[in-house]
Amino acid sequence: MSIPRASSRSRLLLVSVGACRAESARGPQSWQIRLAEALTRQVADIHLVKLHPWTSFACLESVLEVSARLRGRRRILVLPWHLHQATDELVACATTALQRAGADPLSIAVRTLKRPAIPAQGVSPAGPLGGLLPPQPRLDRLVERWPGWSQDCTLVCTGRVSILVQHASALPRDTGARSEEDGQLEQALRMSLYPDQPARKPPHLEPMLCRDGAIYARYLRDILCAACDLLWCPPSSPGVQQAEERLCQT
Repeated sequence: MSIPRASSRSRLLLVSVGACRAESARGPQSWQIRLAEALTRQVADIHLVKLHPWTSFACLESVLEVSARLRGRRRILVLPWHLHQATDELVACATTALQRAGADPLSIAVRTLKRPAIPAQGVSPAGPLGGLLPPQPRLDRLVERWPGWSQDCTLVCTGRVSILVQHASALPRDTGARSEEDGQLEQALRMSLYPDQPARKPPHLEPMLCRDGAIYARYLRDILCAACDLLWCPPSSPGVQQAEERLCQT
């Protein structure tokens, strides 16, 4: 897909949002933010997008309002990290921010989009009893857990501003006790994205974790690139699945 080169004024803004401010994060939460920032930096290099500093959910509406008030065509990608079951609140932030920036509520269009199929490179399609087993469903189930994204997103737009909100996972919110699978995912990503940083890992698992981390990091990066493509291309373009379209009402 051919993506137009962005000027400094019209380039896409990527806003990563979490439960707390980056400076308040401690322990595993701090590493989650570092991994998120490493992934989004890679996407910024590919798509020439502008990265907004990590923001907390409490500050998201103000961040979106300020950006929406800037002159020129605005495209904003909102990425929730580990904010399970928060989709309704995230979409509400986007619509309220546009209204506070001066948009007529009746002019705000809201579309729910399905994420395009993402190739799973480097993953064997072999099933446990022979035959082929598509790897995408397995990876998508992991994405639902870490970083907590579903396969849908919502496009909230006016004639000048488009905000694409990645849907948060519908899985239960984190209660503070991380599963073993979540810990393994983070460890694999850490080895891929920060190979020079020491990490506690059994030596016999290192090759497997390096391989899995590279595969998973690439899959997450491709999901983010697909989201950028959705913002650059009109929702009516071929290949974009529209699940729902309605007007925002107050």
